[in-house]
Amino acid sequence: MDDDIKKMWAEHYPTWRRDREAERVCFAICTVLEAHARALPVVGTDADRLRRVLTAVGFPAAQYNELKNDPKRS
Repeated sequence: MDDDIKKMWAEHYPTWRRDREAERVCFAICTVLEAHARALPVVGTDADRLRRVLTAVGFPAAQYNELKNDPKRS
């Protein structure tokens, strides 16, 4: 699953700002990662668990943060 997610992210992330489909795929991937983080049976904040998930799957946290913190999303 991790490799599939990374491949989809690598394909869609570069165009997420101008391609609505790519944006949807990227947000869906973020939702999957966030759900995985919430399901972790470890003590810590949601942010701590999310960092663990991003690190475990080798996911680019800076890109995740850029997408999630985009001003047009507010």
